[in-house]
This record gives sequence, structure tokens and C-alpha cells, in this order.
Amino acid sequence: MAASDNGGNKPRKPLPLAALIPMDAALIAASLLSFAYFHHVNPLFKDKAPLLQATIPQRDDIYAVSSTTAQTGTDKTTSADTTAATVKTESGKTDKTDQTEVTTKSGSSKSSAATTKTTANNTVSSEDAQQGTESEAQQGGDTPQSETKKTTASTTPTTTRKTTTTTTTTALQYDLSGWGAKWPELFSIDNTIEKTDHSYRSHDIYIDLSTCEYADSNCYIADIYVRKLENFKTAFEHDEFVNGPQENMYDMAARTNAILAINGDFTGGHENGVVIRDYVLYRDQPRNDVGVLFYDGTYEIYGRNECDTAALLASGACDSMTFGPALVKNGNTITGQTSSMLGEKHPRSGFGYYEPGHYCFVAADGRGMGGSAGVTCDEFAALFGDVLGCYQAYNLDGGKTSQLWFDGACFNQPDGFNGNPHSLRGLTDIFYIGEVE
Repeated sequence: MAASDNGGNKPRKPLPLAALIPMDAALIAASLLSFAYFHHVNPLFKDKAPLLQATIPQRDDIYAVSSTTAQTGTDKTTSADTTAATVKTESGKTDKTDQTEVTTKSGSSKSSAATTKTTANNTVSSEDAQQGTESEAQQGGDTPQSETKKTTASTTPTTTRKTTTTTTTTALQYDLSGWGAKWPELFSIDNTIEKTDHSYRSHDIYIDLSTCEYADSNCYIADIYVRKLENFKTAFEHDEFVNGPQENMYDMAARTNAILAINGDFTGGHENGVVIRDYVLYRDQPRNDVGVLFYDGTYEIYGRNECDTAALLASGACDSMTFGPALVKNGNTITGQTSSMLGEKHPRSGFGYYEPGHYCFVAADGRGMGGSAGVTCDEFAALFGDVLGCYQAYNLDGGKTSQLWFDGACFNQPDGFNGNPHSLRGLTDIFYIGEVE
């Protein structure tokens, strides 16, 4: 019996170490995943519902310009044309081929109209002169037969001359609506669209793309003019503000009919920041400088402690940029960014503002792509402020996310891109230029 009792209380044999290690690892992994979900993922889904709607003030003067500028196109028009011609470079060399072509096309219609007018006037003058010759010939009495026939054939009724003159004086006029009054010659005079591999011109949009080498990096600059703010647009991945499956730039651009696009802030990958898109507030947790595009086309940058979201919405905030930091503020280039990521050379994307209706998208390659080293944040700021002359400029998400897209293809060389659209990093949001449909 004693032997039997001892056998019943025999202690269990401990599990081997090889079995304990995987079990402990599984428990630790489960704990970390639970923490990550409730602390990082779940709050993003709670932010899905829009919080507040911005007030859009009704002002009739947001596109107003002086009558002198609208009629003659002096000052601002000249400046715009000069900017477009100067920025257009390939590998650091000035290339005015497209500018000349556009000027020729727009100028040819005016030249044709002027030529037609001159022809009509000359027709009337020659007929009057021929009638005078006929009268003199009759008085002389020695007019040759061939000359008499020629004079008779050139006699044209007065009504015919009037009809000809009326049909040849019609000429196309520049559309001065919206911001078109500031740069009438940049936009198409009718509804035609002119495209090259680095430019786009329509009734409402003018885009000129160029490349330059700056700070040992290839930089890509899109100079943008729009007739109205509605041509400046934004989009979320799959049209949803969530941290779900990210969307490829090619798919986002095709889905939204974007002509030009640049990556945004990676808003879906963060828990904080002030996110306003298309006048709707999606998140209100300031974490860095905030760039805001307003209903009248103006753009302002606010520090983290300066950002009053309620006041921004009341003032007609249309879109916000929340990655940062600020690169140029009120005409002053901001330097001194020395943190590890900002002070190192990396691929970068940014947005620049000149005046309402005139903006730029810029991407800088890096990490060896195309021989580019990348740029520091200070170098990027100097590019916007000292080289491009922007009044405001803001840093967007960079690294592999830095992508500038134009007319169906990537214009820059993003990190890791091998020509296959699916080799690009997925995005959560973009800023883009498109026609109003």
C-alpha cells in the first residue's frame, strides 16, 4: 500500500527547455500585438468619422486683380512668363523649346486674325484703286483689251466687301475668370489641351516640370498655375481616412484622374496631427508645424502652439499638411534642423507657395537612386527659399514615400523603384492637380 501511495503522489516531470522557449515567445508576441492594436491601430479607426466642417466664407473678391493687370497682362503676367521660361531646365541647361512652342501656338491665332484683317482692308483699298485706274483709262481712250477685262473682273459690289470684313474680324479672347486674369497667356485661350513629356496646358491648368542637380541630388520641380482652387485636390487611400491597406500611387492617380500628384503626409500611419481635407476636420491633435491652404488660395504655416483649429475652420481652411517641418515661412528660409532624420541626407518631398493660384511640388531623389545622395532638411529649405523664391514651403513625408507623378508615370526615381508600379511604397494620401469635372 505504501508503494502504491508513493506512486500516486509522484511529481510531474518538467517540460524540456526546447518546448518552454517557443511557448514564452508566443505569449510575449501575443501581448505585444494586443498592446499595438489597442494603442496604435484602434485609435486610428475611431478617427474615421469627420469631426467638424469648415466655414467657407462667401467673398466675391478672392479672384480680383487690378483692371490694368487684367487688360494688359503687365507686371504679374510678365513675371509669370519669365518664371515659366526660367524654371524649365533639363540637367541644369535652359530649355525653352516648349515655351517657344506654346507661345507660337497661342500667338499664331492672333497673327492669323491680324493677317485676315489686313487682307480684308487691303482688298477694299485695291478695289478703290482699281476703280480709279478704270476711270483714268476711260478718259485716256487707249486702254488695252486685256486690261479692260481685268478691271471689269475686279469690280466688287459694296455688300460683298462688307460681308468679307465682318467675317474676318472675329478673334478669340482670353478668359479672365478666376486667377486667369493674373496670367491670361499661360492658360489655353480655348478648350484645347497641350501636353509634352514635361508640360501641361489647358483652359484652367498650366504645369511645367523641370529637373536640376542640387546638393548632389536630382531634384524635380513642378511649377503649377491653376485658374481656381478647385483644381487643387486631395485624396485618401481608397477614399477612406483609415490605416487600412495602403494604395499605390499609380492606382490613386488613375482613380482620381490626376494630372500631377505628389505624396502627402502619411496621415493614416500616425495617431496625431491636424488633418483637414476638403474643408473637413478628420483629426485634431497638433504635433508639429501645420501648413494650411485656405478657400481663397492663400497658404499659411503655424507652429504647434500657434495652431487654433477652431479658428482655422472658421476662416475657411480647405486642406492641411501635418508632416513638417516648415521650410520657408513668410519669405524667410528656416534652417537649423539638426535632428537625426532632418539633418541627414534622404529623399524628400515638399510643397511651395508663391501666391494664390501659383504653387509648386518638389521631390528630391536620394539613397543612391540615379546617383543622388539625398538632401538634408536645411538644403531642402534653401532650395525652396533661395533658389525657387517661394513665400511659404512645407516638408511632406519623404524616404521611400517621396513620389512625384505626372501624366501616367513617376517623374522622379523613388527609393526602391524598379519601373514596376508595385515596387513603389503604398500611400495613405496624395495632393494632386486635376481638371474640374
